[in-house]
Amino acid sequence: MIICDQEPSFSWYDVLVYETYDTEKNCRSGFITEYPSNEYVEKTEVIGAIHHLYEAPKPGSITVYMKNGETYSFECWTDSVYSGQYGVNVSPDGKYVYLISDIKGMWCYTYKGELIYKTRYTSASHVFPHDDHTATVVTRTKFLLLDESGQVIKKRSFFYDSFGEKISPTLLSVLTSENVLAIVDAKSLDIVQKISLNKLGIYDCWQQDTAISDEYVVVYGENCTGWVDNQWGGKTRLGDKLMFVISRTDGTVIKQVNLKNLGIESAYRTSFRENEIVIINRDKSTVSVLLE
Repeated sequence: MIICDQEPSFSWYDVLVYETYDTEKNCRSGFITEYPSNEYVEKTEVIGAIHHLYEAPKPGSITVYMKNGETYSFECWTDSVYSGQYGVNVSPDGKYVYLISDIKGMWCYTYKGELIYKTRYTSASHVFPHDDHTATVVTRTKFLLLDESGQVIKKRSFFYDSFGEKISPTLLSVLTSENVLAIVDAKSLDIVQKISLNKLGIYDCWQQDTAISDEYVVVYGENCTGWVDNQWGGKTRLGDKLMFVISRTDGTVIKQVNLKNLGIESAYRTSFRENEIVIINRDKSTVSVLLE
């Protein structure tokens, strides 16, 4: 029997991701993605398609549950070990389903399982569909805007790392080589805001835990309170693990929080609620921080 977790393992504005478990095989079986704000698709369910390092990848299946009660199932290739963190994305009009495999690329299907196109971007981690059936794909070093047939119509390369969390429906984040956090428009790929982490006193930014809303940016990192000698004859930096809440309008720091005081060893996921920021710790405990 397949059972689903009661609490989502990941969430943003328009996606909730739940892990599933196969009680007969005694292993994680896949994941369910829900779309509260999508007018047409209720959820998708991926079963199987798990890729392990020392095993050949195996196909699984995806079922698309429409809000009118119809369901559609078809075979898919997607690495649920990784994709289960972020779920499956669907287009705003519910027509297209986007699946990512770390070793096989990305597929775009209709909700009925008809293949529209396949790409070879095996380093892709995220895909964000737009209203006109274009889609932005995030790889390790690039943001790519694809047209309806999967052809690249615009790209932006970054020297350091494009991995980041998308919390706003329209914004992406990237940490550049100059220790600057760039906020990028998800469709035009233009940089709309730059935040110098050096000016904030952050010397080590946790890029993967950055969170963005339309009003705020949350940045995690460590400051520098001093140096000590290490066993290799060099110096090791001392510092505190901090969270900065930054205004999206003028870049000012709204709040600075010492994570140790909150009992947070490392932020696993960050989301926004009305007047508060919700942080999920590595041990899955939850802490709320008021914005005011």
